[in-house]
Amino acid sequence: MNVDTVTIASGPSLTQEDVDAVVRWRDAAPARAIIAINESCKICPTANICYAGDYAWFAARFESAKSVFHGEFWTGDDYAPLQWPNVHGVRRIRGTRLPAAGTGIAAGGIWGHSGFQAWALAVNVLGARGIALLGYD
Repeated sequence: MNVDTVTIASGPSLTQEDVDAVVRWRDAAPARAIIAINESCKICPTANICYAGDYAWFAARFESAKSVFHGEFWTGDDYAPLQWPNVHGVRRIRGTRLPAAGTGIAAGGIWGHSGFQAWALAVNVLGARGIALLGYD
């Protein structure tokens, strides 16, 4: 499988060396993308997207994050894009089944964490065909 997107969470296994390697990988081909999840946008400020799934993250951390990260901010939260117009919203589909391609991201139940939502964003919005996960522990 060819990987075209990497999602980066902030688990203890994530190293700056790994992040730097992913940035070099992405920069080698224009169709590749990096999605940093929540605070990972500070570890990887050159990611294409910072994804946070809930309003609480934006309320507590958005201002400090945007001083370091200059890519796009995305969320599945209904209210964050209303509060901060430069935050992109994506329609959430509640339940435990994956949505059809292009229809939105699943949220709620076991699919509710930002890491899964970032994966769903990559597949259903960006059209990713192969995704590597870093720092998901």
